[in-house]
Amino acid sequence: MNGTALRHLVEARTQAMGGGEPARRRASGLVAQRLVEALWDDNDPFEPGHFSIREAWEALVGGITETLPQAATKTRAGFISEAPLSTGAFSIITGNVIARAVMQAYRAVAGVLDQLVTPAPSTMRIERYVGFTAEDADSIVREGEDYPEVGLGEKWVQGPEPDKRGKIISITAEMVVHDQTGHILTRAARLGESMRTARESEGLNNIADSAGYKCYYPESAQVDIYRTAAGSTVYTRNITELASNALVDWTNVNAAMAILAARKDEKGKLILVQPTVILVPFALAATLARIMTATEVRYDTNNAADTANRVTVSGGQTPLRAIFGGAMPTPLVSPALDAISTSSWYVGDFRRCFNEQIIWPIQVFQQSADSESGFNRDVVTRFKVRRKSRIHCVDDTWLLRSTT
Repeated sequence: MNGTALRHLVEARTQAMGGGEPARRRASGLVAQRLVEALWDDNDPFEPGHFSIREAWEALVGGITETLPQAATKTRAGFISEAPLSTGAFSIITGNVIARAVMQAYRAVAGVLDQLVTPAPSTMRIERYVGFTAEDADSIVREGEDYPEVGLGEKWVQGPEPDKRGKIISITAEMVVHDQTGHILTRAARLGESMRTARESEGLNNIADSAGYKCYYPESAQVDIYRTAAGSTVYTRNITELASNALVDWTNVNAAMAILAARKDEKGKLILVQPTVILVPFALAATLARIMTATEVRYDTNNAADTANRVTVSGGQTPLRAIFGGAMPTPLVSPALDAISTSSWYVGDFRRCFNEQIIWPIQVFQQSADSESGFNRDVVTRFKVRRKSRIHCVDDTWLLRSTT
């Protein structure tokens, strides 16, 4: 479906409604709604690239020279009125086309953050996430005694308010007159890519703690997510960093898994951490792939100094993933980590550790152009693209970072 066909649909609907300007406006709204439904139907062939902004204007609003004063100045002398013009149907379909272009580009960006965080929609500027203390997790109830209540205040984290991020996409008269649809959609797509990249980078920075990101606890001041030594405050901080464990072979994976397997709560009870993800920067992608899929391990038998490892294992051995019955953590790679460290790598159940407070997911909606700035710049309509979300660490027990 394109703008020319759209005009024919509007004309046919207008005639069916008896003709006249009121009928044309109603017909424009109905046709625009049908096009919007098709636009968001993944099984429909209509795509943003099939759209023409000039043809849509002419179909839903009217002829360029009759309805767009900025275009009329080319052919008519004297006073030109810029009285408010009904562009509702045009703005609806144009906004949805832009929104679809933004979302397609946003989703097309390669990223792993959605696999590492638990979505937490919120209406609060500052959110508090409660947790269980060790006493809550397993309480013995003797015959005739009351069951204890679940405590909600003993253990909780609270993060700062998420930042609001966004941009304005303005549609000018020149864009309509010269049919700069491709230019508009390219800007929308680049904005979608930029917002996804920024979210991915921000989230991975928070996870890697590269910028000194903080979690908030009730009993103490701000503390880092990752700690290099066990502490004595809060609810017994965990050792969440394993030094001198560069990712080289399966022995390094074993060392990290052993640390997680020994994790205990503040009362000394075993937690039973089941890692779900191994996360590495691009610099370690090939190393991780080799470790996860290896079917044999070979050592150099000619190295006289390496007497302890002078063995060669024949082929046909079981891959590391199969050893764990398919329960081996999923390998994920992110280039966002390379800017932080090309040698640090992570293993654990990330979604148990990180929530994403989502006040506004990525949104596109119309802004009024009836302002002085819009008048000065010949803006006929404009659209705001925004999001407001933040990654919060709610528990570091389920994660381990290994460094060189």
